[in-house]
Formats: sequence, C-alpha cells, structure tokens
Amino acid sequence: MKKTIGISLMIITALLLLTACSARFTGTETADATHFALEFTRLDGTKAHEMELGEGAIVDVIIKAESGRLDILVSGEKGEVVYQANDAESMVFSLIIRKAYTYKFVVMGEDAAGAVSFTAYP
Repeated sequence: MKKTIGISLMIITALLLLTACSARFTGTETADATHFALEFTRLDGTKAHEMELGEGAIVDVIIKAESGRLDILVSGEKGEVVYQANDAESMVFSLIIRKAYTYKFVVMGEDAAGAVSFTAYP
C-alpha cells in the first residue's frame, strides 16, 4: 500500500514538473512562405518561423502587446539582427530586406497576451 502511494506521488510530481517546463500557448498560429502570424491569450515560451526573402522585399509588422512581456527578434544571415524589441510595445511598421536570405522571425512571451504578424511582399 505504501509502495503504491509512493509511486503515485512520484508520477504526479514528474507530470507536474514536465508540464511546468514546457512552453504554453493558447491561441492561433498561421505560417507559410510569406506570412507568420500569432494571436494569443497566453504565450509562455517561444514561437518561430523562417521565410526566404529576396533583396528589396518589404515585411509589414504588426505588434499588439496587451499584457505580459513580449520580445521580438528578426535575424538574417549568421544571426545578424535585422530587428529586435525587448518588452515590445504595440506598433505597426515595415522592414526593408537588404539581402536575399532565409530570415528567422522569433516571438518570445512571458505570460503574454496579444498578436504579432509578419507579412512579406516580394
């Protein structure tokens, strides 16, 4: 009996620890060759997407930060930072791509709610 209770407690503890360590996301995610969008009521962790973009492409960016902490990173060749915002605020802007490459779009949240969208135009 004691052995069964001990094993049950160990399993429950392990499940709680594993759940606490994983990224939590409640919302919708859309990603394709020219678009990466997230709308979420909760983001604890990281979401990322890569897009192959040509020289002169324009990327429209929309950030709606409603609560929590939201960090944004757009990087290019060899990790070169194209755009970075720590604890981002709501804003709308465009990026002009100077060099053809596969760019990485990263959204990191800590108990964050809001929306982020990247739309590329060749």
